[in-house]
Amino acid sequence: KDLKLNQIDKSFRHRMQVGSNIFTYNDTIFRHGGYGFWETRSLLTYYDFSTNEWENLKSKNEGVKKINHLSTTKSGKTIFFGGYIKNPKGKNMEKSNSVYLFDFTENKWTNLGNSKYHFSTQDIVINVGEYEKLISKNDTLFLINPFKNKINFYKINPILYSTISNRQLKPHYKDSIFYLINKVNPLQKTFEINKRQYEEVLFYKIGEADFIKKNNRYIFLFVLLPFFAFCFIIYTYFIKFKSKKKTLKLVNDILIYKGRKVKIINYEISIINFIFNDSEIKINSLVNL
Repeated sequence: KDLKLNQIDKSFRHRMQVGSNIFTYNDTIFRHGGYGFWETRSLLTYYDFSTNEWENLKSKNEGVKKINHLSTTKSGKTIFFGGYIKNPKGKNMEKSNSVYLFDFTENKWTNLGNSKYHFSTQDIVINVGEYEKLISKNDTLFLINPFKNKINFYKINPILYSTISNRQLKPHYKDSIFYLINKVNPLQKTFEINKRQYEEVLFYKIGEADFIKKNNRYIFLFVLLPFFAFCFIIYTYFIKFKSKKKTLKLVNDILIYKGRKVKIINYEISIINFIFNDSEIKINSLVNL
């Protein structure tokens, strides 16, 4: 009963990062995003133990705005996904499927694309290993590895459904063992820990997919290239046909131009042949003809 929580930081509750994603990197506590004063934030702050203050981490480019989202960190890089963002034209929150990476070495944000599946802190999330997430939604378990762009789907074991799907009793994972919490007596608030091996929880795989949707712009280019090639062929044929119509032809004693035929006499034929065969025309030569 003598246990107390003492505040050690000197910061005040500015309420600018409500619902932010909290994670650690290099023994430092970070907070990203959140909501405050009618706007979703893209702030990335960290706690400085030397000053006992929260400081803003400056980046080379603009980050992503999210609230109630998830993250995973590996080798100096953190991937943020899921969550929500406030609709700028309304009061409602919209699902955010964008996936962003922050590189602590370069202090730079990178947009990795969009995920087909939506997750948030409102789901039951279990940290599996260093950077994998196991998320329970309805009767399906999603094992996500954002750094490998991979997601596996598993059917929830019916025996474990009541423990895994309980939002108030969050399961934990350590050393290939899941620690699932059961309510024994809700009135007396007594619980028991149910230990299950990795294979017992993830025993029935039903599929897999890419975590981040493939960019369809290359497919779009492959569709456009044949179209442009066809247009080029048509244009080339049209130019040749048009120039062909303007060609002056001499067939025996018939002069043909733009489809019209004119019969000419011998000295006119001589003049035309002379013009066709010589690049330079001398007046004296024409007079002799």
